[in-house]
Amino acid sequence: MIEVLIDKCVGCGSCLSACAYDAIKIEDQIANIDPDKCVLCGACVSACPFEAILLRKAKAEAIDKSEFNGVWVFAEQRDSIIAPVVFELLGKGNTVERALEDVNINGGSIPAGSFVVENSNKTKEVLSKAIFPTHNIESTSNLKLSAVKLPRIALIDSPIQSTDAGWTRFVLDSYGVKYSILTPAEFENLDVKTKFDVIILPNTSASILKEGKQKRNNLLIPSDYPTEYTKGMGSKGVENIIKFINDGGIAISWEASTELFEGTLSINQPNSK
Repeated sequence: MIEVLIDKCVGCGSCLSACAYDAIKIEDQIANIDPDKCVLCGACVSACPFEAILLRKAKAEAIDKSEFNGVWVFAEQRDSIIAPVVFELLGKGNTVERALEDVNINGGSIPAGSFVVENSNKTKEVLSKAIFPTHNIESTSNLKLSAVKLPRIALIDSPIQSTDAGWTRFVLDSYGVKYSILTPAEFENLDVKTKFDVIILPNTSASILKEGKQKRNNLLIPSDYPTEYTKGMGSKGVENIIKFINDGGIAISWEASTELFEGTLSINQPNSK
């Protein structure tokens, strides 16, 4: 069910424009949702800047998915509650697509960017646990769709400074995202583009990533770790990452690791003039 929290709602009207079914009216400075028109798409929940609209779990669980043989459509929600479901669907070999245009359903529409999956025993198993509303259509023949693919993700984790990498792993694991763990040294001779689509560089000192050592007052500090744990990626590894980015790869970096990309960066291109 959908519920408006009266103590939070200020009647701002943000939900009005978000609702494709004309199911909301503002009365006495409070949003009033018509249950006969509402299809539980969740658009108003995402649109409310005051988090004054809730989509309760009980209604979503009551949806009977056992007999339907068409296509399921579900829209993005606040707090990324859909992300784990999408990753699970993809991880189990299901085809997941996103609508490039609004999807018309029962006289209303689900916004572009919504996820579309064909019905099967595997999708029923995953979607039966969903706490968000799903909608069905008979065919995707009139829809413009784009395939959703699992990116090949590499997470750089240094044995010397791995706290932030550990928290990053926790977040990825929480959403069911698959990834590979690589040490900085592995990038020295790695053809990154052929193996990965995304590289994640957590909050790790640039000197540790490149040299395998902490830097203090511009001086590299020797480490007590065994040699096999203190090898950085070196200039060649940095060059490989820059080439990966130059070729269209995605690198996600924050805080200390961004220093790896400061200054003048170049890529050796033997065939260039």
